[in-house]
Amino acid sequence: MAGLARNDFFGPIIDGLLPGTLQTLAGNGSAVATDVYIEVTAAGTLTLEAAPSTNRFLIVKRNYLGAAYTISGNGNNIDGLASIALAPDGASVSLFFNGTEWSLI
Repeated sequence: MAGLARNDFFGPIIDGLLPGTLQTLAGNGSAVATDVYIEVTAAGTLTLEAAPSTNRFLIVKRNYLGAAYTISGNGNNIDGLASIALAPDGASVSLFFNGTEWSLI
């Protein structure tokens, strides 16, 4: 999984509260089924899973200055759109997959 690395500072906190992992992504990368929180630290595109589980929940946080970060639904719309832009610096989104599409919550 190129570009993904475990965040050892917050990892134990998140791991103790949520059934999944915290990942840091610098540039392009893909979400995996065990991710619950992804922090992006450089411009690029996050591609969500092609076949996520129903009731899947994911938080994505942008933590850098510069161009917007893109989140691609990978064949599943995000509130009716194929992809969304995550901007400005510090922005975050909570995503929920209802079995048909991702919803911003």
